[in-house]
Amino acid sequence: VTKLEKGDFTASARAYDIWETITSVVFGAEKRINEKKIRIEGLAPQKTLVYADPDIVYQVMFNLVDNAVKFAGQEGVILFHVQEKQGRVYVSVKNTGEGIPKEDVPRIFDRFYKADKSRSLNVEGAGLGLYICKKLINRSGGDIMVRSKQGEFTEFVFNLPVGIPEKTKGQKA
Repeated sequence: VTKLEKGDFTASARAYDIWETITSVVFGAEKRINEKKIRIEGLAPQKTLVYADPDIVYQVMFNLVDNAVKFAGQEGVILFHVQEKQGRVYVSVKNTGEGIPKEDVPRIFDRFYKADKSRSLNVEGAGLGLYICKKLINRSGGDIMVRSKQGEFTEFVFNLPVGIPEKTKGQKA
């Protein structure tokens, strides 16, 4: 967090398939997903290149999927959607569940902010995950937003620049 805030954090951006990261994170959470009998939808990889640091995007996806699993509830649903539009790739992680109270939505990306005070002692975390996500996505030339309807869903959408395939050696320009 300190490195991010000071600007000492360096990224190694390159063009790569965003689905590599999404599937890796979901498979890494498979045990927790299965324990809660969460249904995964939209996990239909179709090569979609972004221009970003894969490690940074992994951290963002890890945080978003971790929150989705945490708050989806028993037998909930997590839906993934990836769309390329006007030079950007939009990635959505949406989960069923309690949602975020309307008054908390504007502060959800604030440092140390936890929306559900009544569950703060029961839910792991220091309120830094979404703050870090926003900083990392902003540093990657993108943005992140949240939509939520209390009692129904929470959806996080971030965007990154489209990646352009690198030419391999021997290819003519």
